[in-house]
Amino acid sequence: METKDLIRSINNFEANIVFDKNRSNREFANGQSPFFFTPVEKGERKRYEKSENKNEFTSTTAAIHIMDSSVEELEELFKLDDSGIYEYTCKIIRPYCKGVVDIKIGLVLFQFLHEIGHWNQFMSLNKNVAAYTAWNYEQEKNNYEKMRALKDSVLQRQAREKDKHLSTEERMLFRQYTEEYRNIPKEKEADEFALSHLKETMEKYREVCRNKNSNRTIKRRILAIGRKFG
Repeated sequence: METKDLIRSINNFEANIVFDKNRSNREFANGQSPFFFTPVEKGERKRYEKSENKNEFTSTTAAIHIMDSSVEELEELFKLDDSGIYEYTCKIIRPYCKGVVDIKIGLVLFQFLHEIGHWNQFMSLNKNVAAYTAWNYEQEKNNYEKMRALKDSVLQRQAREKDKHLSTEERMLFRQYTEEYRNIPKEKEADEFALSHLKETMEKYREVCRNKNSNRTIKRRILAIGRKFG
């Protein structure tokens, strides 16, 4: 199933959604998630960076970016990430998914809702770019630097030892840094928003699926009747 079809089928939020084509797996390996929110983009970003009064700069180009690929491809990308984000996310969404939707559907829906959480945060700050980027900036920077240093260390060790597996200590540190990141207030609030809307979003997805199946059944019956009397 294509991710954009899934998102469009359940999206009733007034957010700017961009489905990015031609994004490589290398971007994800370097820390760029298939889902991310940006408060300001392109030419407006340049104007913001050159602005002498950043504290009063408001954005008109905020967007949620989603990698334009299949749900299955996105799940594989998350599985391949050494940070443990796949396991972490599955752990918190599994109770919502069980007996309702496949875990990969739940994963995509949760990630989308998480970014909607960031969109809402930005809107609550009146689209003020400086206020949004400054919020928890030092915590985010510190976590990013620790995660980046760990990834570099792992790559060096793996190249030296010709072993692509993570050591027990490396795996533990990745899990630790991932949990630390998800507990940064801005991220935790976005997670809480996603979880609070996950059940109803899954139900909407199931309703869409039921309607599609019903329409297919009707079409088959009409075709059958046409063949019978044709």
